[in-house]
Amino acid sequence: MSVTCQSRLSDADLEAFQRDGYLILRGVLDQDYIAECITATQTWIDHQIQAWYDEGLISELYEEEDFRHRFLKAWQAAGEPYYPRSPRKDMIKLEAQRMYDILLNERLLDIAESILGTENIVSHGIFNLRPKAPNQKFTDTPWHQDAQYFREYADVNMVNMWFPMHPVDAKNSCLAFAPGMHRIGLFENDESDIQNGFIGLKPEEAKQLECVPAELNPGDVVIFTNTTPHTAMPNLSDGMRWSWDLRFIDYKDADEWTMELGSVARHQDADQLTKFDAFIEKWQGAEW
Repeated sequence: MSVTCQSRLSDADLEAFQRDGYLILRGVLDQDYIAECITATQTWIDHQIQAWYDEGLISELYEEEDFRHRFLKAWQAAGEPYYPRSPRKDMIKLEAQRMYDILLNERLLDIAESILGTENIVSHGIFNLRPKAPNQKFTDTPWHQDAQYFREYADVNMVNMWFPMHPVDAKNSCLAFAPGMHRIGLFENDESDIQNGFIGLKPEEAKQLECVPAELNPGDVVIFTNTTPHTAMPNLSDGMRWSWDLRFIDYKDADEWTMELGSVARHQDADQLTKFDAFIEKWQGAEW
């Protein structure tokens, strides 16, 4: 289900979210925020392409190419070398202040407050910038539940948010969801894809799921629970698919692991908020 909203969710929105396990919010992010996300992404693109250039893998920087094709063409010309599929540490190092603002965005916090039912919110340290090239197995995410990556946190009060930086559909790797399957809870078994290491549902389980694509435009966000089965559809386009995913957790459920790189983004007691200097200190020497 999708709705148009201004950050605060209605009772009907919350009912749909609880029923389906996910909800598409149309136009909730302003274009200035999306521009900041694109700028941060382009900084990392500059960094990665420059590294390939310095290594002698490419002889130009492809600066004439547009946002969706520059990285792809440089990567292909370099011989398709490995690149981090979630360069979160690089992003903090390269764009610290911008990343702090992106992760603690007020509109996303308003959504989180509606879903979590509290104004005491932690922005989780597990966030991802996702560069997804066409027909590339390494970045193909199978059907999975996010809680499969941290099973002991399957029941915590958390909300996940995913949004693109350009229009996404079933041809260029939007997400797809299995409505209502979150109510089953965490699947008992999971397995890793031997080709890319992602954790996912067993193939025979995945085949039984209804597949509903979540087609989004810049400014739209899809929110979902920790146990909602979802997958990234194949990228069959001629360009990269760029997206971000962030997650927010109830402050009372945040433990030592959560707070290792997490930030208190909203709290009744202003002294509890994670200031920028503390944010940077957390990320110095981070291992994940």
